Amino acid sequence: MPELHLKGDCLEEAGFKTRRSVAVKISNGCIVLMADSNEEQKLREQLYKAEQVVKGIKNGMFSVLNKG
Repeated sequence: MPELHLKGDCLEEAGFKTRRSVAVKISNGCIVLMADSNEEQKLREQLYKAEQVVKGIKNGMFSVLNKG
């Protein structure tokens, strides 16, 4: 799987803070990175938490249904 690692003070100045999610657009041989806004970051965190809850519910249901 391809990976891209970037670092440098100029990234933070441009809005790419540590642990900040980004949107990636690829078109005609160009890669464009866009830092998520604070609102988008909060929504991603809420989505992650909701996914973890659903995963826990599924695992619990699986355990109950497979008790024999």
